[in-house]
Amino acid sequence: MKSLSSLVSQIGYISNDIKVRIERLESFAMFELDTDKTKEPRVTASEVVLKAPTQQKEHHHPHHHSSHRQQQQHHHQPDSRHESVTPTDGAAMVPAITSSRADDASEQEKRQKRPKKVSIKESDDSVKPCRDYFDALEKDRNAKTIKLLQLYDSIGPILIKLESLVLGSFTGECAEMKYYYNHWEKQVFGCFTRFAAKNLEKFMDHLLHNQPLFEVDAILTVPEILMRPSSTDAYSIMISSVKDFLLRLKNFKRWTAETCLPCPVTKCEEKEFYFTFFEDVVQIPRVCELVINLQQSVQNLVTEVLTYLKSWQKYRNLWMYEKMSVCEKFLNQNVSLAQLDEKFIYYTQIVNELERHKPFHDIKSIRVNLKPLIRGIVDHAVEWRNTLGNILAERTRQQMIELHEHMV
Repeated sequence: MKSLSSLVSQIGYISNDIKVRIERLESFAMFELDTDKTKEPRVTASEVVLKAPTQQKEHHHPHHHSSHRQQQQHHHQPDSRHESVTPTDGAAMVPAITSSRADDASEQEKRQKRPKKVSIKESDDSVKPCRDYFDALEKDRNAKTIKLLQLYDSIGPILIKLESLVLGSFTGECAEMKYYYNHWEKQVFGCFTRFAAKNLEKFMDHLLHNQPLFEVDAILTVPEILMRPSSTDAYSIMISSVKDFLLRLKNFKRWTAETCLPCPVTKCEEKEFYFTFFEDVVQIPRVCELVINLQQSVQNLVTEVLTYLKSWQKYRNLWMYEKMSVCEKFLNQNVSLAQLDEKFIYYTQIVNELERHKPFHDIKSIRVNLKPLIRGIVDHAVEWRNTLGNILAERTRQQMIELHEHMV
């Protein structure tokens, strides 16, 4: 009875071990960087208050005891700097320099306790460019795939160990255990199905969440305002990440029917082929639906960025016309000084407005870096101002020369 009870206990332990491994397989987040989990929430306030540094423990510095007691006593006593010290005072035995040092120590302690204000940048430097983010995601996924393979490959040997305990054989294809093998293979298949669906859902949530994951540049390419990478490339990069994730399932070989041994290689048209979970998981209706929804969501997200960039076309007059000819025609109209001043103020206001503009704009998971675009528009506004000023200066110089010759 003891041996039977021990055997049952070991079977239960092995079953629980396999369950834990399957749960771990399902828990892997393939669309998250490991650094994202530990990253602190982005600070949006302009300032934060930091706590004063904590003091060192007393038992590490025994010689600080007396000094600390003196500081406490001095903190409750009147400031000696405002009182005259005479030989008849009760503190006559304490040298004046000791009191001065205690005052300094007390002031230093107060400064340490006083909160410090630290400016925080409004931009978040941790947001990676689009390509860099998905390259990092792929590298992180490579490391996680190795761990997943180690977990999955360990399940078969555990079942073989169970076979050895029950039947004394180490084959992994024992006929008496075929139902048990089938049971666990169904559990693993269900695990990979849920694993794929959960990761696709998480990626969808991350894309549509109002927290930037990666960054694209807004650039002025006359006459258009474009994304960098382009909208087509950005869409392709995001969808390629989904494809890369699903293709990882090809690393997990299915078991031969009624065994816990991997399927042997099969030759198909002179090519080696392995039966994996990929072929079955990608046909699950829920997985297919999520892939289609992701494609549509990515397309909508890219379109939303392009729509935002179109709003910057309000400055298009700065780059749509030839500056020299337009400025000359304007000055040929014999405009007044007030009209000239209005033009210079107009271009200066554009420059000042754009230099104060927020350097980025977040659209759900995409951060649009506006610095290249702002720099391009500012350059055009400055060029208009300089062109008008140069033509005006040259004409004024010519008029001065003509006036000088007339006076002579």
